[in-house]
Amino acid sequence: MSHKGVVGRVLASILGVDVFFGLLIPIAFVGSLGGPLGKVFAIHFAVLVVHVAVSVLHVSSQLAPVDLWLRTEPADRTDVMVRRAAVALQVLPKRQTLVDTSLFALAAVGTPVVLVTILHDEAVSARYYLPSLGAAASIVCGGSALLLPLVEALTSDLHAEIMAESAARKLDVTPAPASIPGRIAALALGLALAPLPWMVGIGYRTANDDARDVALEEARMAAAVSALGGAVGTVATESAVRVVDAADTSRCVSAARESSGVRLAGYVDVPNEAATACIERRDGRYAIAVVPVSGSRTTGFLVSSSAFLVVVGFWAPLVAFFFGRWIGRPVGRLAEATRRLSEVGDIGAMGALPIPYDDELGALTRSFNAFLGDLRNLSWGATSVAQGNLKVTISGRGDLPDAFRGMLERLRDLVRPLRETSVQIASAAAEIYSASQEQEAAATQQSAGMTEVSRTMESLSGSAAHIAESVRGVLADAERTRENTDQMASRIAELNAHATRIGELLEVIRDVADRSDLLALNGSLEATHAGEAGKGFSLIAGEMRRLAERVTATVDGVRTLLADIRASGSSAVMATEQSRKVAESTTEAARRITLVVQQQRSATDAVSASVRDVTTVVAQAAVATTQTRVSAEDLKTQADRLETLLRRFVIEASA
Repeated sequence: MSHKGVVGRVLASILGVDVFFGLLIPIAFVGSLGGPLGKVFAIHFAVLVVHVAVSVLHVSSQLAPVDLWLRTEPADRTDVMVRRAAVALQVLPKRQTLVDTSLFALAAVGTPVVLVTILHDEAVSARYYLPSLGAAASIVCGGSALLLPLVEALTSDLHAEIMAESAARKLDVTPAPASIPGRIAALALGLALAPLPWMVGIGYRTANDDARDVALEEARMAAAVSALGGAVGTVATESAVRVVDAADTSRCVSAARESSGVRLAGYVDVPNEAATACIERRDGRYAIAVVPVSGSRTTGFLVSSSAFLVVVGFWAPLVAFFFGRWIGRPVGRLAEATRRLSEVGDIGAMGALPIPYDDELGALTRSFNAFLGDLRNLSWGATSVAQGNLKVTISGRGDLPDAFRGMLERLRDLVRPLRETSVQIASAAAEIYSASQEQEAAATQQSAGMTEVSRTMESLSGSAAHIAESVRGVLADAERTRENTDQMASRIAELNAHATRIGELLEVIRDVADRSDLLALNGSLEATHAGEAGKGFSLIAGEMRRLAERVTATVDGVRTLLADIRASGSSAVMATEQSRKVAESTTEAARRITLVVQQQRSATDAVSASVRDVTTVVAQAAVATTQTRVSAEDLKTQADRLETLLRRFVIEASA
């Protein structure tokens, strides 16, 4: 809904009402309470200018959040903006009503104050204050009864749209609670009491005017009696009569001199509330009588008016209260019924609301009863459906009954295949449950087998580790054997070298022995040649020759031993070399065995880890299989329950 320019229209409407009543009130004021029209109009016009300025400022400031809300795109509005606009429209009617009635009442009360105390107008007295207060009271009562609903009517559509947006945003901008009977009673009370203070003011002014006329007539009578020489006290005890010369310049004497015929004049001094009359005496002088305006008439009027106001003040609220109850009771019944319907929802316990009048409220009540009947029919249908009866028939027209009938038809279409499906589901669930039991048993066996394999692989890995440790010991022993063999070969080589040197020494010894033998032979020959003298030397030579022969024989024996030693050393060297080769072969074989054992152990560890993983997976599979069995069992139970529940539904034979 477009609200373009709504702020300007609201402001223009309020200012139009202000200007209209601002011009009407001074006219009604002068017409009913009196006073100079020009001065009264000028005072009210000055107040009206201030009134318009204050209203413009107040309405503009109050509607500024609303204007901002209107000028902002819905997508760009914030929660704070919407809240401020809603609150502004909630408080605007009461505040603007207060501003307008206060300024109008101020104009009514201020008019006599300005006329009496500032302008000193001769047509107004202090007795003007009370009627002006009555006018102000009437303006407050009547203005409130008029302006409050007027401003609310001007902003109702816009307020409803902003409140709808606030509700959509879930903002708490709920207005203050109020009741229709209370508002109607307040409106009726304002309208009933509004004219009374003004009417009392008019009556007060009329009584005072009558008192002025009576006082003027008494003053004339007193002046006439004095002029004829009578006693003043016989006419009016409150009058004051004096005699002045003909040349007196007072207002009354001047007016009497200018009159034709009987020189008689009189006037009412409004500011002082006194009547003055004068008449020419026989001696040419003037008798002047002054009579104060009595307050007894106005006092009596105020007493009687007060009694009337007391009666009306008791009667009007009572009538307004019962009037509000009379209008608001049907609305209250509707409100209570809708509250029970929304909060409690006890449709079955709610009866039809009485239709007291054949008017808009009666039509509203009739429509509510029809709506309640439709809801009761739908509630009965929903209860029947909840009990499993899908053969119910829903009457009534509208989206809700049509939707309910469509829902019933779709439920029937759903329940039919669901019954067949539930049987199939129950059968399938039983098969799944049986298969899951078998699968659970197989998974348990497989898990146990994999656990045993895992243990075997762990034992194999331990054996491989033990073999690797033993091979490392063999490898160490082979290394030590090779080192010992190398040392033995070195020692044998040294022994052969020593044997060679010994052989060389033996050759030297043999050579020495051979030479000694030869020398002994030569000596023996020489001793033979020497005869007896050489006999001793021959013995020595023979002995040396035998010794040489023994040395030679010993050297030959030692040489034989050295040859045997060399032969044994060669055999030992060959054996040592073979032993060294065997040790090297053993070391190489041990290294290969160690490498193979390490590879086997790594492979065994990898296989063992894989077996452990497989064991874990198999265990998890066993757990999952158990869960599957439990789920299958639960599915079977639920399928049986579903089949049992679906048997409760009663479906038409043909739909």
